[in-house]
Amino acid sequence: MKIKITESQLRKIINEAGGYDDEYMMGQHAQSVQGPLLHSFSETVEILYSFIAFSKSEDFTKQNALNFISNFTSKADEDIKLIKDLLPEIYLDNDFVEMVKKYGYSLKKLNNYLKLLYSNNSTLSFDMTKDEVINAIYEQIVMMEECIEEMSTMFGVVHSRYRSRLGFE
Repeated sequence: MKIKITESQLRKIINEAGGYDDEYMMGQHAQSVQGPLLHSFSETVEILYSFIAFSKSEDFTKQNALNFISNFTSKADEDIKLIKDLLPEIYLDNDFVEMVKKYGYSLKKLNNYLKLLYSNNSTLSFDMTKDEVINAIYEQIVMMEECIEEMSTMFGVVHSRYRSRLGFE
């Protein structure tokens, strides 16, 4: 059986994907999910970049590195919870869901390593020099670099999709 539809009917079907029959509601929902994820992601990238930049200064101490670990793990815990809460709210974009999962896993892996390196219960970093601590952190950040780049690209792709869905392109 073949069903024929007009172009305007097709457009309406596409706009209703995921239960949205109102473009305004689709935009609001997308913004309520993507906005906090993008904000959180941007802050995390900025923190990592700041650590890399500041750790190269002569004034940077081992205690600064340990303070970074302590502060960053708290931020990462918040990000991981945010991802867990918002992931079920991403409806139409399976590639975005997979990328957010991948980023969440990568962030969790970095967070677990940093907690292993320095936390209240254990301090592997106790016997390490300042340079060893910094290098250990660098190595973990570098392992996350590709995922950060992919996530950045994905935010652009998803933004373009929603602009198209909402008729802005």
